[in-house]
Amino acid sequence: MADTRRSRFLAGSFALTVAGAARPGRAQALSTLRVGATPNDTYAQSYFAQDAGFFTRAGLAVELQTLNNGAAVSAAVAAGALDVGVSTPVQIANAVSRGVPFVFVAPGALETPKVPVGLICVAKNAVVRGAKDLEGKVVAVNALKTLSEVALDLWLSRNGADVERVHAIETVFSEMGPSLERGAVAAAVISEPSLSIALKTQNVRAIADPYSAIATQFLISGWFATRDFVAKSPDLVKKFQSAIAETSRWANDHHAETGTILAKYTKMDVDIIHGMGRCPFADQLRAADIQPQLDVAAKFAIIPKPMSANDLIVH
Repeated sequence: MADTRRSRFLAGSFALTVAGAARPGRAQALSTLRVGATPNDTYAQSYFAQDAGFFTRAGLAVELQTLNNGAAVSAAVAAGALDVGVSTPVQIANAVSRGVPFVFVAPGALETPKVPVGLICVAKNAVVRGAKDLEGKVVAVNALKTLSEVALDLWLSRNGADVERVHAIETVFSEMGPSLERGAVAAAVISEPSLSIALKTQNVRAIADPYSAIATQFLISGWFATRDFVAKSPDLVKKFQSAIAETSRWANDHHAETGTILAKYTKMDVDIIHGMGRCPFADQLRAADIQPQLDVAAKFAIIPKPMSANDLIVH
């Protein structure tokens, strides 16, 4: 309890410090920006930027909306209901291949060997031990034709399973643990913070890290907009990029404070968040951090054709 109170105090103190630093510019009106996110650690920069004051300091009044997954965020940005959203490079590549004019404007979270994006989990009493055991069965991913399915297919293939005999379905992260317990799915690719909840409070065990085979390091998520919005609102985009870069550097060194903020938006127990692996965030948008997953996605026809990461990045 003492640690929780201290985390809240630190987060509050930091927000006050930032707010104080922003006061000289308050004579100027803040620019409104509609931003969409989803409640998990890999997509959480906007929550941190909102609560710790980075958006305000950059001159933005952000209207922050929470949606279930990157697919829902992408649909909202495409429809003009949001200005900026967060999703995976594979999902954005799929949209671009269909003619949707998306472009990444800022980086999100990174996959690294120390902090896996997510793990393949099964029920504790399941007979599943490896990839071959999932042939003919149903596996849950958070969104079809995106990074989770890419990682799953690569892991299945490299471990001797017939990818065509495994049926992937879409399930929100928070429902994956209960679905495994009920036997509704044989396995699920679960990411944080739902992963820690499932492993700690539900009858679930992890059997593999499917993401590590893609590359030693790559970008899990990124912030995107339409090319039309970028062209019409370059100042807003620059302010957003600055706020996200500052947020990333701060968040990587302040897990106690960001954990408290994440608990607020995910409705999770803050102690579970403080005990889980926390992903690092990139502060620069690099094509080299995106390309590996695009290559794998093309190999398994998750995207319709090979794509260059440079074509997905604002220049």
